[in-house]
Amino acid sequence: MESSMVKNNNISEIITQEIEKMKAEGSIDSKSKIHDNFNVYAKTLGLDVSFSVFKSSQISHVVKNGIDVPTMFIYLKSTKNLLDNKMNMEQNNWDGTYIYTNNLIEQWNRLLDKYNYPVAYKSGNVLLLFYSLEEFIRIEIVLLCKDEIRRMVEKEDIPIKPEFIFSTSRGPGYNMVFRSKSDYDLFMEKSKKRIEKLIDEIIKTHDVWGYYTYKRIRLYYWHLEMKDINLYGLYRED
Repeated sequence: MESSMVKNNNISEIITQEIEKMKAEGSIDSKSKIHDNFNVYAKTLGLDVSFSVFKSSQISHVVKNGIDVPTMFIYLKSTKNLLDNKMNMEQNNWDGTYIYTNNLIEQWNRLLDKYNYPVAYKSGNVLLLFYSLEEFIRIEIVLLCKDEIRRMVEKEDIPIKPEFIFSTSRGPGYNMVFRSKSDYDLFMEKSKKRIEKLIDEIIKTHDVWGYYTYKRIRLYYWHLEMKDINLYGLYRED
């Protein structure tokens, strides 16, 4: 069921609220001077930081080697910047292999002293996790646009329409499932390019951040006669 905000076409507003919620979950205000200083330092190391969020071990709910650890969540503006710094998007630096991990931890502890934060916040075991804000936004846009995509396909005058359309964070994108191979073949021949273009236009409309470019989402095509199709699995991803 769609939320009233999605119906009112406020997808960018919903995502902005989610980002602000993430910023507000830290032990220290993400807009405070300590975070400003930390982010500036991180930029000197080649990290294009959008914002960072620190959670003490009391609220991080992150366990490593059997103990709760303080955690710094660092959101980089682009996926390219994350990859350029040789980080794995799936591991997020969980293993601490980013070359300047220790430098950042030491700088954070120095800043805690400078701004007189509780000693309990200091630790040599701060876990630094890096994320792509671009990727987060792209996934959220795709997931929130799924009902609009379904309505668009339903309204289009095309000979064959998919039986199901499911969103997926893989890519991110959409899984389109057809009743039969013949339906699948007809759609691929007659309607695929047209629908892909319309999907691109919808996604682009909601990207007020300017991350999206043509065909930056994945479209997966299936039919129910395929031996390897897992309809329930596709439904669960949605």
